[in-house]
Amino acid sequence: MEKKVAEDVKFFYSIQVDADDLITNIFWADSKMVSDYAIFGDVICFDTTYRKLDDGRPFGLIVGVNNHKKTIVFGAALLYDETAESFGWLFRTFVKAMSGKHPRTVLTDEDAAMAKAISIVLPHSFHRLYVWHMNQNACKHLVGAVPDYKKFNADFQHCIYDIEEEYEFVSAWNGMLDKYGLHENEWLQRWFEKRKHWALVYGRNTFSAHMSTIQRSESMNNELKRYISIKYDMLTFFYHFERLVADKRFEELRCDFKATQTTPKMKTEASYMLRQAAITYSPAIFKMFQEQVLQTLNYDTFICDESDTEHKVYEVNFHGTQRVHEVRFFPGEEKINCSCKKFEFGGILCYHCLKVLDINNIKHILERYILKRWTIGAKVLDITGNRNQQDDPRARMANRYKELCKIFTKIAARAAESDESYDMAANCAEQLAQDVEKSLKIRTDPDLANSSTSQDGPTSQGMS
Repeated sequence: MEKKVAEDVKFFYSIQVDADDLITNIFWADSKMVSDYAIFGDVICFDTTYRKLDDGRPFGLIVGVNNHKKTIVFGAALLYDETAESFGWLFRTFVKAMSGKHPRTVLTDEDAAMAKAISIVLPHSFHRLYVWHMNQNACKHLVGAVPDYKKFNADFQHCIYDIEEEYEFVSAWNGMLDKYGLHENEWLQRWFEKRKHWALVYGRNTFSAHMSTIQRSESMNNELKRYISIKYDMLTFFYHFERLVADKRFEELRCDFKATQTTPKMKTEASYMLRQAAITYSPAIFKMFQEQVLQTLNYDTFICDESDTEHKVYEVNFHGTQRVHEVRFFPGEEKINCSCKKFEFGGILCYHCLKVLDINNIKHILERYILKRWTIGAKVLDITGNRNQQDDPRARMANRYKELCKIFTKIAARAAESDESYDMAANCAEQLAQDVEKSLKIRTDPDLANSSTSQDGPTSQGMS
């Protein structure tokens, strides 16, 4: 850890020891993990089911998803055990490393101790459970309890994903229990009590970056098996963990290069909205958005209420089906929302909204519905500092130092990604260092200050 700090001044680590000064819990994150979290840390996943070292320590990764829908690592931990105390220490340490920023959504597997720690340390974050883990457990507990598990699973998935109103969910759940005679099943009773953590009807209003509907936990589990063995000692483990992180970052660089150097192939008659999306979104997100645009061709739209001059209400349904989605459009504000809540949950407009925009002759993506985290330029630096004015000169200097550290760490994390950007940043830094020294010398040398004032005039004097 000390070696990493010498290489990376913003490398963060924390080690908790017990009464005998023996290591219990370890957490670490390098500068790029911290800068990535500042951009993509709205949703995090945490899982300790990956691997354990030869001494039985649980290894956990805190990960997220970037603008290419690829997994990125925000931090890692070796824990003493899987108790609420250890998890609480980990989450407090993680938030400290990330300058106090809390995620909007936390995805985990089912664990009572972890849930307790999250409720205490991250009370304002929405805690969701991996649907993948739930489906695996459903198969284990119910495959012998129902005569036709395939049909049951279809009804089960319907309850998880497809329902938009809470009363409809409760009705569908009870109907499923009636249909398969499962009212007395203890496993289902326990999961129903936790329904707010897994049923999509309770989570549609909370951004989750599509992460609860994909098997990100399982895919990371498979990736780790290629790098980490339970037979490794701790130092060997760290070496192979760094290989994993380096490989994922190289994959990210390839995606960045592809996004900036190529655009998706489209027919010349492609809509303006698709052409806009192609140069705005990363290729992976463009593909998702394009599917939404193409689906609008299969939907029918009926206006329900246009008596209100401020907004219109539409019903949109797949051609030939009865199920409808309600879309509200506010022309004056260029604002739209849908009962499916796809934008709120995933960050791109749904085909129901796109259909209504089209019939209202809006052929572009409204600016408020373009999330920067999904765009090609998601990692374009925002280096605006926070210049809080303090009365105490020492406090002002400490605040300036803290803000400059944040700015230059962001630049370093990006500039290190290629030889060209590194050379450019290093050259600029050398010139900047000279300019800073010149500015400080002028400020402290009265003769030079007077000379500068006489040359630059009263405006410079006032600024000085």
